[in-house]
Amino acid sequence: MRRTTMLGVILTVLLFGILPTASAQSADRCFAETGFCITGAIRTFWEKNGGLPVFGFPIGPQQEEQIEGNALQVQRFERNRLELHPENRAPYDVLLGRLGADRLAQQSRDWQAVFPKSEAQPGCRYFGETGHNVCGDILKAWRANGLEIDGRKGKTEAENLALLGLPLSDLVTEATSDGKEYQLQWFERGRFELHPENQPPYNVLLGLLGNEIRDNGGAAAPVPAPVSQAIVLSGSGAKVTDPITLPSQYNRIVSVHQGGSSNFIVWAYNQDNDQKALIANTIGDFTGSRPLEGKRTVFFEVKADGNWTLTIEPLPQDGSVANGLSGHGEYVSGLFQPARVGNVPLVLAHDGGANFIVWLRCAGRASGDLVVNEIGAYQGETIAEFQKGPCYWDVRADGNWSIAKK
Repeated sequence: MRRTTMLGVILTVLLFGILPTASAQSADRCFAETGFCITGAIRTFWEKNGGLPVFGFPIGPQQEEQIEGNALQVQRFERNRLELHPENRAPYDVLLGRLGADRLAQQSRDWQAVFPKSEAQPGCRYFGETGHNVCGDILKAWRANGLEIDGRKGKTEAENLALLGLPLSDLVTEATSDGKEYQLQWFERGRFELHPENQPPYNVLLGLLGNEIRDNGGAAAPVPAPVSQAIVLSGSGAKVTDPITLPSQYNRIVSVHQGGSSNFIVWAYNQDNDQKALIANTIGDFTGSRPLEGKRTVFFEVKADGNWTLTIEPLPQDGSVANGLSGHGEYVSGLFQPARVGNVPLVLAHDGGANFIVWLRCAGRASGDLVVNEIGAYQGETIAEFQKGPCYWDVRADGNWSIAKK
């Protein structure tokens, strides 16, 4: 079935990733290959964002399922799962399942433990969020496909990320469900496979993860997002975004990027009350992350002179940062449970020229613990007060920095 389906894709689609777009519609579109139909918002989303090569055929009806504790209308496909979120404005009223992460969880494989992290490599796109490179033909395929967010021709990186997510591995060799070994790479929402026996663009195919999850005991319990169950906003210049009702997770992160040369200021407003939070206030090209706590319905005020993106996602679970971490620039870590509650000596360092501010934020202390607040290069020791978790590190810096238990 697996390779027969791939052949059907080759015969049906003339060019990988390019399919006609469709306006909102209610009529069913049925597929004799599997006997299931798609309709409404799910049909529109399927047709506008890649169709068969990206999602595959439907392998079940639209129905209610429990996803991360919420009752949602969903429909499963050969390569992914589409979820209806009517509380959000389009295009965020349909969200993608994280079948790459779900399939690894079904195999009892923790991607952070199974796949070694790598350093940045020339000619590749390195993702510091997960510590993996995407290279060669897989990078071309990743960049060729994305959700349609800005209504413009071509795919931005924000649109690539919204469709397939971040890499969970580097290129590895593994056997898939047909028993054959392939070079492949795992992503949050998919798995790219190299098929050198096929002519381009069919030498890179997306694995049939929906089928694999169905054929191996049904849906795995969805795992917490390592980096993005992402909502991606993008624009250019000054803008106030439409309100977005976020999923139920309390701890969230908003990652921001601007390619301009002048002031870049981002405020997050909570529509449910008068609270607001300063997400970014800088000049010129900028990439960084800030926490976005406790906000349910949020909109952003952006002041910029260039193109920008805002990516909103739940904080991941990352026990590896419990004893400290290192990085560059502004950063928000994943959630971890402290080994013990109480005062813990830390050693910190920073080689930048601007602010170096480190917060330890734990559920047991709403205001957080300001660990260090310095300007410029710094190296020293201090005490951090670990409270009942989960906790995360919130770093504001412009240089290389490190945090370690003494």
